[in-house]
Amino acid sequence: MTGIYSPLLVTLSCIIAIMASYTALDLAGRIRACKDAVAGRYWLTGGAFAMGTGIWAMHFIGMLAFMLPENLGYDISFTLLSMLAAVIASGIALAVVNTGELTLVRLLAGGLAMGTGICAMHYVGMAAMKMQPPISYSGPLVGASIFIAMSASVAALWIAFRVNPRSDSPAGRPPIWQRMAAAVMMGAAIAGVHYTGMAAARFPTVAQGTAASLMSAEQLATLVAVMSISVMLIAVLLSVHDKFQSQQTRYLTASLQAANEELQFMLLHDPLTRLPNRVLLEDRVSRIMARVKRSKLEFAFLYIDLDRFKSVNDLMGHHIGDAVIQAAAKRITETLREMDTVARVGGDEFMVVLGESENRQDFETVARRIGIALSDTFVIQGHEIRISASIGISIYPQHGTDIQQLMAHADAAMYYAKDVGKNNYQVFEAGMNIAVERRHRISRNLALAIGRTELTLAYQPKVAIASGGIVGVEALARWHDRELGIIGPEEFIPIAEDTGLILSLGEWVLCEACTQMKRWEAQGEERLQGISVNVSTYQLNHQNFVEVVKGVLEKTGLEAGRLELEVTESAVMQNPERACAILTELHQLGVKIAIDDFGTGYSNLSQLKRFPIDYLKIDQSFISGIATDIQNAALVKTIVAMAYNLNLEVIVEGVETEEQLAFVKNLGAHMYQGYLCSEPLSVEEFQQFLGRTGEKDKTQWR
Repeated sequence: MTGIYSPLLVTLSCIIAIMASYTALDLAGRIRACKDAVAGRYWLTGGAFAMGTGIWAMHFIGMLAFMLPENLGYDISFTLLSMLAAVIASGIALAVVNTGELTLVRLLAGGLAMGTGICAMHYVGMAAMKMQPPISYSGPLVGASIFIAMSASVAALWIAFRVNPRSDSPAGRPPIWQRMAAAVMMGAAIAGVHYTGMAAARFPTVAQGTAASLMSAEQLATLVAVMSISVMLIAVLLSVHDKFQSQQTRYLTASLQAANEELQFMLLHDPLTRLPNRVLLEDRVSRIMARVKRSKLEFAFLYIDLDRFKSVNDLMGHHIGDAVIQAAAKRITETLREMDTVARVGGDEFMVVLGESENRQDFETVARRIGIALSDTFVIQGHEIRISASIGISIYPQHGTDIQQLMAHADAAMYYAKDVGKNNYQVFEAGMNIAVERRHRISRNLALAIGRTELTLAYQPKVAIASGGIVGVEALARWHDRELGIIGPEEFIPIAEDTGLILSLGEWVLCEACTQMKRWEAQGEERLQGISVNVSTYQLNHQNFVEVVKGVLEKTGLEAGRLELEVTESAVMQNPERACAILTELHQLGVKIAIDDFGTGYSNLSQLKRFPIDYLKIDQSFISGIATDIQNAALVKTIVAMAYNLNLEVIVEGVETEEQLAFVKNLGAHMYQGYLCSEPLSVEEFQQFLGRTGEKDKTQWR
């Protein structure tokens, strides 16, 4: 008995085989790109199901295309068993080729499993017809079908997973042309087995299908259609979901990478100039130093400080100052060689590392070029600005064998350049090291002094101008070092800020001042309404400064309203938003806030009005010579008038003569400090001072 084929259904069966193969290989191919083991198992299961049902669907559509004179039916159990065999074999094959590196042994094993599954599915499916007498087969053609299954499966798996395994595609899978080629090859394997196997089948002339009553061709067609559509739908949904997840992952990965790159850049660069900062500079210096040690060459540090920049910043404002810094950074960069590095290490300070050279004159030549470039007029937003540069040079290894030493010596040479007239460069010499050595000793001894409580506080009274009575006191740190003797705050405070010791020093001063104020309260001293303490920029910007103040107030028991914190205007204007938030939090506790040294920083009263300020202290530099300096007199008058309009009390520092006192009194200032009343006194001297002034008429000492 012979049959004929429907060309349309034959074509459809081949298309389904290819589509199912593509879907299966696509799903399985995601396993290599998937780093999650659980997700990988899901993809493997999906691929196995897609491949197995695809083989099964192709077979039975091919059977529908084969028409015999006898009605055919199919046993449901054998039909499902044939599909299960195809799914299991497909899963084994895909698991083998996706586990580790695809060696020849794995490839052959995977092809064997896949070919076995295709053959098993076909011949179990043929058995589902239950023909009587049974179907016989041509041995050579059966062998040919098995060979086709094995060889085509190996070829398909090789194309899908061995060729170009490291694709540049977003999902990390082979490109689409490669997957299509593999699908066509696998479809050919499935179709080849089926139609070769069908050619091998010999249907007896009198054969009848005993399964015809179990499942008709129409029922089989319905089952095949449902299963095929289900497979395709599942595959589409999985692919869409995975594509969405992949896009989300790529987007998040790209965003995270961009954020990390920006964060890394911010950590290693100055935000204003985009130049390297000290951290990146030190890293590059370490590399240069390693090369120089091998080559016996030299390299140099240049420490650059912009002369007259502060006055530009004060007179023309922050925005002009920032533009000058950016323009200066550009000019410095343009004068350097490719091997050189420039970094911004301070407000108006730059550090340049000049790469290896055999001739140290090269270093001086670069320094000279930088000086000339920076002395040329800057045109910023229509303003002509003239500055210059003081440059210090230190050379490795003559002036130091480590980064800190070289930086310190370049810094010392830079200050020497300023001392001899600015706008020049100086190469470090041993004599310049005296200041550096003293600085190091002060830094070392200061750390010990804080621990040993060698520091003391001096107290300077605040006097109400209207009544002449003492109304408050300012606590000032003093230090008598065992080795170096008396060291003024103008010397050790900047060093404390540079080294970070200002935090422990500032907390000690704050605690000691509050404790002493509490003692005076216990003694019944009612004239002192509060005690003021200076706060550095470093302290103000420290993350736990408010907690430190709270802790000191709780520890000493002093009311917050009796404490006054003095911050400089330059400190609050360095980061206005953060400073405003911190000062507001302190003010809400009840702490009084004063702006110290007003008139010497970057701001004006209109800028400061948003801050929670109680007092404004006029710097003593405006008071000395106020009777003869018309400009200073006009400036003080303007400050007092504006403070009055903003409901701020004005404290004048540095009042030393009756003439100065009379002048500020006429302007309407509220309080003053200065030698006219008293110099800063030790606690014992201040106690005696309180006793004397309590007995005498205020006019005798005012």
